[in-house]
Parts: sequence; structure tokens; C-alpha cells
Amino acid sequence: MCPYCIAVWAAVIPLFWYTTLHNLGRRVVPVPERWRPAIAALGRYHWVVPACWYPAIALMVLNRFWYYWQTLL
Repeated sequence: MCPYCIAVWAAVIPLFWYTTLHNLGRRVVPVPERWRPAIAALGRYHWVVPACWYPAIALMVLNRFWYYWQTLL
């Protein structure tokens, strides 16, 4: 795992998420009117998705390299 790649992943996740929320909220991306309440709720709880992605990625890395880390102990 390259440190540069990890830094880029850490930056791209919130950048993508907040750009998508901005575009949905400003109606740059057309969505049906019935989805508006869900988009408003996503705007209120904007921090939940990035806060869930980072631990999910950490768990996937831990799972992938678990055998290697066991040999270090």
C-alpha cells in the first residue's frame, strides 16, 4: 500500500461526496421531485457517509493483510 495512494483516497472520498451533494442540492444533476426530501436529509447528515467509508476501508485493508499482520506478532 503506497502512502501517496492512501493520501489520495483520503482526499477523494469527501471531495466526491460533497461535490455530489452540492450538485444534487443545486439541481445541477436532475432528480425526480419525490427524491428531494431524501436529498435534504442527506444534506443535514452529510458527515455520515464519509464517517462510514473510512472505517469500512480500514476493515477491508485489515482483512486483506490479516495473514501478514499475524506473522508480525
